[in-house]
Order: sequence, then structure tokens, then C-alpha cells
Amino acid sequence: MQPIKWTGYRLEESQQYETTSLIDHDFGFGNFLAEKIARFKVTSSNNRDKALKEFIASPIEEKFFLGQYEEPKTFLQALAGSKVARKRILNDESFSQLHKRINKRTPVVYFYRGVGIRPAQPEDQVSQNDRIITDKSINEVFKGEFDYTLFVVGFDQNTVDRISTLLLSSLYLEGCHYKPNTHINGLSGTLDAEVVEPHLISFDPASTSTTEGRFFATTTMITVRGDVIQGREITPHEVTYQLAEHGRVMR
Repeated sequence: MQPIKWTGYRLEESQQYETTSLIDHDFGFGNFLAEKIARFKVTSSNNRDKALKEFIASPIEEKFFLGQYEEPKTFLQALAGSKVARKRILNDESFSQLHKRINKRTPVVYFYRGVGIRPAQPEDQVSQNDRIITDKSINEVFKGEFDYTLFVVGFDQNTVDRISTLLLSSLYLEGCHYKPNTHINGLSGTLDAEVVEPHLISFDPASTSTTEGRFFATTTMITVRGDVIQGREITPHEVTYQLAEHGRVMR
């Protein structure tokens, strides 16, 4: 009687690994906020809401930005345009000139992510058994936390306040989960992400003092908890199995 044989595969896991990029979360968070901004609406006929109506009507790429500017003044200087214009402003061009130069481009909203990442609390982590195994890789997931700083900037206090209130209402009252796109080990997928404790978010003053000139700004820090995937490539090796006597499997 011939022994029973069949072919299978043994998976060899690489010791090298990669992780998903936090830039994926940056774009995911940006899209999350952009969707909220795109739903702004104002029905008031008051002239004081003219700038807000213009903000709502303008394309998203003209009013919402990702930029590493810790001070709104620096951001406005960058928004002013050419390198020559920025140089003049940095050399103490008056705020009245800055106002004229970019008034039609404000108000604006911009955000940036601070450098660094930390693990979420153990009770917020995914299951220890949450492993995603494909024919190319073994991917393990944990939850990380990172902080975004958001600014609303303009030359009109009412409009800055209105935009801040619109954003706060959406963050406070609506869902704060979203799914950034990602790519790892040659595979595309999505990550889970959420705003942490949206009920604690506040938009605080970040305006200039009157001695520097006059623009209005609010700022808030938003903590996001999101998936980070560690992926290891796997190599399948063909193995021949044989059913020997007494039902014992050999290879």
C-alpha cells in the first residue's frame, strides 16, 4: 500500500519589519476636517457674516491647509505669496500692508501634527490576537496617540469665532471616527482613527496683541488615537507531508 502524500506550505517570518506612516494619519485627519468644513452653512442676512459666506463658498484648497507653523503670524507671512513678499513682511512690514496683501485669502484654517507618538492606554488597545495574515505578510496592530494643533485665523473676530464654533459643534456633537488610507508590504488598506475626548476640546485665543497689529486667531489641540501596523514579510516554503504508519504525519 502506497503512503498518502500531499503538499503544503510552511511560512517563514522575516525578522525585518516596517510600520505604517503617520503621514497617512495626517491626510486622514485632514480629510476628516475638510468634510466638516465643506458642510458649513449660514442663512443670516447680516452684513457681518459676509466674510463667513465667502469662506463657505471658496474652494477647500483655498481655505484649509496642512502646514508646520507654530505661530499664526508666521503662517500669514507664508500665505502672503512670493519669497520677496515674505522677506519684506519678516522685516517688519506693517500689519496693515499684510492685511491688504492677503485679506481676500482669509479667514483660513490650518493644522499640523506635533512630532512624536505614544502608545494608547492598555484598555484602549486592540486585542493581543489582532494579527492580519496574508500570503505576503504578518501584520500586527496597536493603537498610538498623537497630537494635532489647529488654528482658525482671520482679520475679522466675528468670522473667526463663527468658524471656531462651527468646528467645535461638529467635533462635540457628531461622530469622531474616520478611516485613513494606508499602504504596507505592498498592500493597501485602511486604518481606524478617532478623536480622543472631543468633549474636552476648546478653541482658545491666539490673536496678536494690539502693539503688533491686529488679526484674530483661535487654536486648539486635538489628540487622535489611531492604528499603527507593524508588518513582517513572510516567505512560503513548499513542504511535502506523508501519512506514515499508525496515522503519524511526517514531512
